[in-house]
Amino acid sequence: MKNFEGKTAVVTGAASGIGFGLAEKFAQEKMQVVLADVEEEALDKAVEQLRQYQHRVVGIKADVLIEESVGELFARAKEEYGNIHILCNNAGIGANSGDKAIGK
Repeated sequence: MKNFEGKTAVVTGAASGIGFGLAEKFAQEKMQVVLADVEEEALDKAVEQLRQYQHRVVGIKADVLIEESVGELFARAKEEYGNIHILCNNAGIGANSGDKAIGK
């Protein structure tokens, strides 16, 4: 298996479910992980859970439906850890997204 230690991963939708599982696995591989989610309270809990194990993680509130928010996410991630090596676009956009969808 490839050595991911010291590399940086960004995971959207990381406060729960598959996104949290991805973030947790990356952290266990000694990666620096940026957890991003629109649900701030759940995001804070996810970050604290991973920090209990001394993992290098940071949480950034981001809404993938808002292009500006995504830009801020990556600017902050690069500021925090430098290069981004893995991106997991895990955040789901529900059926009620309407006109908020990027590209409209």
